[in-house]
Amino acid sequence: MEFAIKNKAVRGERPEVFASVGKAVFKKAVERNLLKRRLRAILLPIARAKRTDITVYVKGGAEQLDFAELRTRVINSIK
Repeated sequence: MEFAIKNKAVRGERPEVFASVGKAVFKKAVERNLLKRRLRAILLPIARAKRTDITVYVKGGAEQLDFAELRTRVINSIK
């Protein structure tokens, strides 16, 4: 498994997406931040539709995925 996804009830007025990417996955902060931005772009519409906060913990193996493949795997793991 490349990532773990957890849902919680909305804490504030609107849903949020939290992403955690460790140095074991990407050594450079630029690469970790890119992956976090991609995950937020994929998951924010889903969080708003479901009215839940979503937290993603990236494990490993995600470094080789392009945006389309990442989107497919994230959406499939939520359903």
